[in-house]
Formats: sequence, C-alpha cells, structure tokens
Amino acid sequence: MLAGHLLYVEMHPNPKFGNPHVWKNCLDTLLAWDFETVVLGHGALGQRGDVRHQRALLAELVDKLTAFAELTPGQVRKAFLRRANSLSPA
Repeated sequence: MLAGHLLYVEMHPNPKFGNPHVWKNCLDTLLAWDFETVVLGHGALGQRGDVRHQRALLAELVDKLTAFAELTPGQVRKAFLRRANSLSPA
C-alpha cells in the first residue's frame, strides 16, 4: 500500500499537517483494506501494525483534546501546573 504522508514510522505524527480526527478516520479506512507492507512518503517501509499504532496515538490525541476543550481556563491552568509539577526533578 502507498500511504505517503498519512503514516509516520518511528516518529510521532505531526497534527499541524492535518486534522487529527479526520486523519484517524483515514487510517481506519486504510486498515479496512488488505495489506501488510506500507510505503511511506519518507523513510523505511511500514507494516499494518504501524498503521494501528499511529491510529491509536491519534485517537488518544483526539480524546485528550476533546477533554481539554471542555475545561474552563482555570481548570486548564490547574491541569497544566499539576502536570508541570509532576515533571519537575525532585
């Protein structure tokens, strides 16, 4: 299968190049087809498992962005500070 820039292997997909929700749906369409090897726009060949992996990453991103969008600005600030504090060295 020729996937071009729909698939990134060994790197995170960059959502600035497309709508993550639509992108995830495009990968669902690819997964409905019969293939094992994927030709990417750049880099090494990919496999069906790489498509499943990237689809899972995009699904998680969509879920987190949806949850984030439902927060008030104060809740966003608290969540950000909580996450930043958890990453601080002890």
